[in-house]
Amino acid sequence: MHSKRVYWSSVLCISLTACTGVDSQPTDEEAVDEGALASVANLITNGSFELQYELTAGIYGAWPANADLWAPIGYYGATNSLPGWTVGGDGVDWHDSSSGPRGGEPSAVDGARTVDLNSAVGLNAGTISQTIASTPGAKYVMTFFYSAHPYGGCYPGPRPMLASAGSASLVVTPDPVSEGYSGGINVWHSASLPFTATSTSTTISFASLVGNTCAGPLVDKVVVEALPIINVDTTGCNPIAINNAIGQSFRVPAATSLDHFDIWIKPELYYTTAYNVEVYDSEGTGGVKIATSAPVSMGSQTGGAASTWYSFAFGKGVSLQANHAYTFKLVRLSQYSGAFSHCGNVYASGIEYWLGYSASSGNDMSFRLYGN
Repeated sequence: MHSKRVYWSSVLCISLTACTGVDSQPTDEEAVDEGALASVANLITNGSFELQYELTAGIYGAWPANADLWAPIGYYGATNSLPGWTVGGDGVDWHDSSSGPRGGEPSAVDGARTVDLNSAVGLNAGTISQTIASTPGAKYVMTFFYSAHPYGGCYPGPRPMLASAGSASLVVTPDPVSEGYSGGINVWHSASLPFTATSTSTTISFASLVGNTCAGPLVDKVVVEALPIINVDTTGCNPIAINNAIGQSFRVPAATSLDHFDIWIKPELYYTTAYNVEVYDSEGTGGVKIATSAPVSMGSQTGGAASTWYSFAFGKGVSLQANHAYTFKLVRLSQYSGAFSHCGNVYASGIEYWLGYSASSGNDMSFRLYGN
């Protein structure tokens, strides 16, 4: 049955001139790019601290004199700033490791920069914070990497750090001595902190819990993303031509105000494409249409457009009842068509609708539903 549907979609593309032809369409044999799973909508600005270090004046002068060294932020009269972040307490050090890891100096886990949440001997601990937009009642997760400055001359003990997201918090304690990298190359660990937003903005912060040292806890690669209410992932799925439309029924486990869908799409090889999403109050698309998303355009594969998750947002929240059948339809608005992620029976609460109206039992499409 699967192979017949692939053949049908190819013939339909030719007969309706809706696509570029069989040869340019993704085929049944292509596996969905697992690298697309790494693509998330990070709500944090400058989460890996890479932006504009070259504009700082460091301990030994301005860039490039402070390459592979650090720039003071928020202490000793330094005028440097950390883009996207507010620095508090007695300041922090913004480290650069452009030439790679060096024993006794911090190396980054993502890119070349990281932040030490302490500044200098004789000063109190430092903090960094950033306020993000959030939706009350929506669930999020913050992930980050933490380590400790490997230099032991200022303070040889553990370097505890408090990570906070709204009212949720987590203490992590890297320790260069017990972990065996004092004076060497620092070791990174990952951590995650789930939280539920209580207002339209949420403050993310990191604070050192040890003072009077020039070498404190390190933080890098901070990511905050909304958690989907429904997540039908791409593992084991294949890209198939969208043609005119493709649909999927679904049920939310609790009353939800729908915010947006993320749908995995492989762009057309040569041409720009565009789509929107329609939502129907029924199993299948025979019921009342209750919402239409804003259109989304994407470039071609040859133009550099990625095969990844694309967001389709609605102007206002769409009320969905718990355990009630709804169906969304991804509609092609352009002459040419990309591909969606076609899966087996991986989602128990709905089925795929070929062309948006023909039930395809035993199949689902990859999608994520977000709301609160």
